[in-house]
Amino acid sequence: MIFVFLAFGKTTVFAEDNIEQEAILEEGDQSSDPQPISLKPGWQMIDDNWYYADSSSQMVTGWLYYIRSWYYLDPETGVMQTGLVTVNDSLFYLNDAGIMQTGWQKLDGQWYFFSGSGAAETGWYKSGKTWYYLDPETGVMQTGWQYIDDNWYYMNSSGAMLTGWQKLDGQWYLLSGSGAAETGWYKSGKTWYYLDPETRIMQTGWQLIDDTWYFLNASGAMQTGWLKLGNNWFLLSSSGAMQTGWQKVGGKWYYLDPENGGMKTGWILVDDVWYFLNSNGSLFTGWLKSGSTWYYLTSNGLCFTGLAPWYGDYYYVADGVYDPTYNGKATIPGLSQELDVVNGRTPGGLVQPSDAIIKKVQKIIDDNKIKNLWDAFNWCVMTYSVYTTGGGYGTAYYADYGLNHHYGNCYVMAATFVVMARQLGFEAYQISGYIASTYIHSWTEVKVNGKFYVFDPDFVVDQGGNGFQINYGDKGTWRYTDAYRMSN
Repeated sequence: MIFVFLAFGKTTVFAEDNIEQEAILEEGDQSSDPQPISLKPGWQMIDDNWYYADSSSQMVTGWLYYIRSWYYLDPETGVMQTGLVTVNDSLFYLNDAGIMQTGWQKLDGQWYFFSGSGAAETGWYKSGKTWYYLDPETGVMQTGWQYIDDNWYYMNSSGAMLTGWQKLDGQWYLLSGSGAAETGWYKSGKTWYYLDPETRIMQTGWQLIDDTWYFLNASGAMQTGWLKLGNNWFLLSSSGAMQTGWQKVGGKWYYLDPENGGMKTGWILVDDVWYFLNSNGSLFTGWLKSGSTWYYLTSNGLCFTGLAPWYGDYYYVADGVYDPTYNGKATIPGLSQELDVVNGRTPGGLVQPSDAIIKKVQKIIDDNKIKNLWDAFNWCVMTYSVYTTGGGYGTAYYADYGLNHHYGNCYVMAATFVVMARQLGFEAYQISGYIASTYIHSWTEVKVNGKFYVFDPDFVVDQGGNGFQINYGDKGTWRYTDAYRMSN
């Protein structure tokens, strides 16, 4: 038999063998001596507290397994515990009946998870395919943003850790497969995104990153190539970096504002040299009339001085500006001979190649045993190399380059074939124009047996087809447009 003494609200439990006595303190009894009461085997309530005694009437403390349930009785007082209880540094929950609970439990508006042993899980916990995070100190299931081991994670309202793209409070975030929020540059498939290193928010619009400007569209994708925003064009490299200054794209030069990257058009002054850019931003070369003044521009801008060609004649230009009052002599680029200039232009007529070019042509003909147009044409089917385009430079200019290097673009190939055909005794002209009114191009017209034919070495290089002695409009050939005969 167990006796429980109640004194001033404090319960003391002790056992005394072979004594059978009941003592109940009357309400208001001020005796300082505790009065023993008996505690029988099983559950008993005393002063609104439950106790449990074993079959020998010994009071049980600590864990008790009773009818397939666990209970916990205070190690000091033996009182059955309810609610959240810490035992050996682990948190347990016992319902109002004292029964230890497992699984998910909502207590005072907070969720906890108690394992099969009853101990509350803390830290990361995986249920099925879903991860949860429970506070290491309190065991409370966390929701919203959580900073864990130097990484940010997001748990939804049910506590489930999220992954992938998530729109939260109007902002997009990217959570990796581990749940950690991505920051900085991130590549998905072929698309790059940028997530703010501090806020983790996916960025859009212009972003200055490591002293370089990038543009990310409304979906966050980094842009490359030409980009139109409002009325302005911008050029972004393959790495997404905004380009500035002179940039060559598709064989054409463009100028992007050094301050804001906007593509420039019209007249621009760069390093004390004037240039003119078309409405599409490409660098203009050749003759340009602005107001009542004619200008001649090269790829080096408005700095040319000498004779510039125009449909078979040459006109005198000083620092890029046509001077109709000039009388005297001047030279053509690529030629050594001086020509008479009257009122700013040459008298007209064909200008013959210089002696130096004629000697080069003849040496190539001799060294390569070139006997006819077919041999000459094949020699002029050269390795393609980007070079200056446009009919303004004259045949001699391009031919000299082709004879010296034996590679070049369509203008070089055509010019070289012209001087070789003439050397072989044929009437030949270099043509400047376009393919289908789209791509600037040069080819050759040669008179054979009283009829002019098209000879196009670059067609062989580019298309692998026949460019030798063809007619305009032949099936399988290019559609030549906007053509004119270049000056020599």
